[in-house]
Amino acid sequence: MNYISTIARTIKVKNWIKNILILVPIFFSSLYLSEEVLIGLIDIFFLLSFSSSTIYILNDLIDCNEDKKDLIKKKRPIASGEISKKNAIILCLILFLTLLSFLFYKNNFVLNMVFITYFLLNLSYSIFLKKIYIIDVVVLSLFYIIRVLAPIYYFNLDFSKWLVSIIFFAVLTVGFGKRLMDLNNNKINKNFVSLYNTNELQKFILINSSILIILFFVFSISEKSIDKFGENFYLSFVIVALGTARYLFSLFKKNFSDPVEVFTKDKILILLVISFGFYSLYCIYAL
Repeated sequence: MNYISTIARTIKVKNWIKNILILVPIFFSSLYLSEEVLIGLIDIFFLLSFSSSTIYILNDLIDCNEDKKDLIKKKRPIASGEISKKNAIILCLILFLTLLSFLFYKNNFVLNMVFITYFLLNLSYSIFLKKIYIIDVVVLSLFYIIRVLAPIYYFNLDFSKWLVSIIFFAVLTVGFGKRLMDLNNNKINKNFVSLYNTNELQKFILINSSILIILFFVFSISEKSIDKFGENFYLSFVIVALGTARYLFSLFKKNFSDPVEVFTKDKILILLVISFGFYSLYCIYAL
């Protein structure tokens, strides 16, 4: 049972929650969940989850020595020695071969391109892009954009460029927030090295979150949104603004050590996310 738990933490199953983003284009495209759509979403979710887990292992193998210097990351299975590097490599190969078998079976152009793009971008990030100031966070944000674009191209959806921009600045905010959490986690760690300092990260976070709120406000009152989602959709802006403010509060109060924790343990933020989902559902599908 402990070994299953170790494998789950090595492949970071809890991070699969990030792949819920694939539902956003479905949601805002007013596409109903038919059997065909559900199967397609399962395929995309499986592809992204196994791809990210493969990359997580590669990342942890590459960063093993650096992770040992981090007060939080040193507890990861590979860095702590809970799972040997040999077994981690075997696990990585199993995931990779499973992915290749899946793609060969599906023989779908979009799935193949998503895999190739996601994998090559991740490898580039792991090897050198993560060492470049600001570029590291921008590239991390692109991983989430791929999650949004995958169902758009798979189902050939008509999707708003506004929403893609909103999601980009949202994940940029979370990305810089992750860097701030890393600094906060290692305040007493003399061995920890970062490309950033606290003051500049706080500025980046506030700038990006402000752009996010402005973009969503413009999107919510646009003529196209009113025609598609109804004249009351603009009220969802209030929930987005409150949700952003709550995230910033949780971040700056240093209550959490990881972004996933914020979105899975902050009860008020979870309530706001659910409220946004139900209100948008009402606006989009009640018309």
